[in-house]
Order: sequence, then C-alpha cells, then structure tokens
Amino acid sequence: MGFFKKTPTSKKDREEYGPGKEDIVICPKCNASYYYKNWHHNLEDYEELDKNKNIEFKLCPADQMKSSGKFEGELTIRNVPPEVKDEIINQLENIADRAYRKDPMDRILQMHITDDRIEVRTSENQLALNMGRLVQRAHKNAESKVRLSEGESTARVRVWWPEK
Repeated sequence: MGFFKKTPTSKKDREEYGPGKEDIVICPKCNASYYYKNWHHNLEDYEELDKNKNIEFKLCPADQMKSSGKFEGELTIRNVPPEVKDEIINQLENIADRAYRKDPMDRILQMHITDDRIEVRTSENQLALNMGRLVQRAHKNAESKVRLSEGESTARVRVWWPEK
C-alpha cells in the first residue's frame, strides 16, 4: 500500500516546472502539450478541449534545456571497441525512444560520437543512469562509475573498456 501513496511534489519539480497551470501549453518545437499538470505527446487525451481554455505556445522544459545547453544526465563511454560501437549507439537510441514514448520530457539532448568515444547528454538523470547500466550489463568486459552532483540533480555516468 505504501508504494501507491501519493507523494507530494518535490521541491526540485516545483522549481523546474512551477505550479500546475489551468491553461494549455504547446511546445512549438516538439508539439508536446501541457495539461492536467503534466506534459503529454499531444492533445488527444485532453477531455476538456471543448471548454474555453487559453492556449499558450512556449518551449517545453526539455527543449528549453536543449537550447540553453543544460542537462541532467551525462553518459560518457570511452575506449569503445569498433566491433560494438554501432550496437551501442542503437542501444542508446532504443532506450531513449522507450523513455520518450512514456514521457515526452525524457530524451537525448545531444549525442557526440568519435572513433572510440560516445558522449550523451539527457534531459533526465535517470535516463543517463539507465543507459549506462544497460550498456554495461550488455557488455560484461566494460566497467562503469556513477557520480551524482551534490546540490543539483545531475548524474554523470562513465562506462569504459580497459585499455589492452
């Protein structure tokens, strides 16, 4: 029963998203819609669409983060063996796609790929943690380390293959 108890909104969420709004907000960049105190992929499930509501066009929090260069999760993968590089990129994109389908605010903000390195910045720290965990689990010879920033909610995840 304790798991399903409604928990109060965290201070971080109140600061990040502000109090719930009565009107509808639509992101002009990704078309995410804010109603019923959450961001959604579209207006399909909004039951009160026929009521007189104000509609505001404003960047969603994820697109605001992307345009300002901010992020909550950072995943750095080093010494990536060439034979698994494409597989890892596909894994990361699939993980991000699943997260995005559940919540339009969970997404990859940036991905930078070099010969032996992959750097990913995400809108949510849990997304970076999940990506790092799943990559390390799929590639047993990889090692990992997680560092959570004090005073903020940024997670920095490092995955690497030991040099031979």
